[in-house]
Amino acid sequence: NGLEEWVVLDMQGEINNGGRPFDGEMLGNLGWRHDNSEALFLVGHHLVEGKMVNLERPYLVTAPKDHNGKKVHYVEAVVRRKLVFKLRPKPIVTKHLMKRGEYDKDKEKEQEQEKENEHMES
Repeated sequence: NGLEEWVVLDMQGEINNGGRPFDGEMLGNLGWRHDNSEALFLVGHHLVEGKMVNLERPYLVTAPKDHNGKKVHYVEAVVRRKLVFKLRPKPIVTKHLMKRGEYDKDKEKEQEQEKENEHMES
């Protein structure tokens, strides 16, 4: 049908860019496990694992354009799948971070979140 196919990234939480706009910015690196079973998304010093899921109904991406003095919406792309990242990011530990003590802080936050999740599930 000639339409581009886009994929939605479905993430939990918030991505902070220090108040700067995301236009033209690289968000992270997206890759796949060798068997293509999971997506691996590296954002800063965090790794997020996700899976590709088919949408129940596709979405159309439209863009407004002027046509003979009227604003009309043209279909630019279709979205049939999304990458779902449900789990919390895993911190990537390097010697540099361990020296600064950030690894311990991230580990403490992760353990606190796991306890909260366990409490909410029971």
